[in-house]
Amino acid sequence: MIQHGTGTNPVHLPGYDVSDPREFSRRYTASAEERARITFAWNGKHTEEFQDANDAFRQQVLEVVLADVRAAPIELVRDLYDAETAHAKEAWGVNTEAVRSLAEELLTRGGPEFVEDYLRGKLGRGMDAFCASYFDCPRELAERLLTEVDRRLGTGTSDHRKQLLEAGRDIFRSWIDNAT
Repeated sequence: MIQHGTGTNPVHLPGYDVSDPREFSRRYTASAEERARITFAWNGKHTEEFQDANDAFRQQVLEVVLADVRAAPIELVRDLYDAETAHAKEAWGVNTEAVRSLAEELLTRGGPEFVEDYLRGKLGRGMDAFCASYFDCPRELAERLLTEVDRRLGTGTSDHRKQLLEAGRDIFRSWIDNAT
């Protein structure tokens, strides 16, 4: 059971108050302290007893980020995508527009560097996250992502990582085949 971001006292990092969603979104550096404020912090229960200790603050940050996703640090986009897809798996529902926007930004701006972050959020986190993370990917980007996946597969990987990358290869090949 994970508990983060609880309590009423604001958390302070050097130079700013991380309890302010606008300031948090603007100055995010992906430090452990910052990530702890937005990570999926599930109590291990479902339905009426389901709780995510960081959901309220994460939703405030998400609202700020989605208002101008291109202005958000790419690491924040990645970490929100990770938290929202993890939340989707256990909450049995998804904020489709948020996950789609984060997924698209992660890959279009972040590019091949973030391909595994994208795949971890898309795969193994339920059908809701799988479907919500789809977007109309330009052929050129899908080709770059496929090239990166193939490169990573050629470097010798663990079985779990190999499965993730092979599934990604199938996804990106289908995106290329279906691109207009």
